[in-house]
Amino acid sequence: MAARGGARLQGVVARKSAYGAPDVTVQGGVDGLKVLKTTQSSFVDFFRDDFTTLPDVPDRLVCTCVTATWSYTPDAIGGDFVARVAEIKNVLLETFAGPADVGVSSPAVQFTLYKMGEAVLEKCPYVKDIKITMPNIHNNPIDLSRFGCKNIHPHGEVFLPTDEPHGIISATMVRAASKL
Repeated sequence: MAARGGARLQGVVARKSAYGAPDVTVQGGVDGLKVLKTTQSSFVDFFRDDFTTLPDVPDRLVCTCVTATWSYTPDAIGGDFVARVAEIKNVLLETFAGPADVGVSSPAVQFTLYKMGEAVLEKCPYVKDIKITMPNIHNNPIDLSRFGCKNIHPHGEVFLPTDEPHGIISATMVRAASKL
């Protein structure tokens, strides 16, 4: 797994209705966290209809540029926000890639995005909700046949990142409210 970037975002949103008390939300985030996963990624057995153009891909690169924004719980205010952003970024990266020696299965970017948000809510009790956006950045194998080479595993593979149209996957996950 490779990672690059990830600027820290911080802000405050304050709303007040004409007759109510102010509603203040403290937010944080990371933007432009580019990640690339080279193992245990696939996209197979998905829904198909007359408009489906994608084939099954049992082994593929997954590349994306993560943008994540979250709201802190009220009791988090006054804490070390720099440390919290670093912890959340680490949870996002660990969930995306898994352990360095074995990785973690990623059957779809949508699945991985959900698992990343779920992990933040599970491991970071000071996060109230999180929105993650991950565009699917395609990397196409290069045809090396004109050079007398095969571009297939185990001889090594060469890929070219593209800016072709791609899906933008996004979801917001919210911590369940207490039933007390």
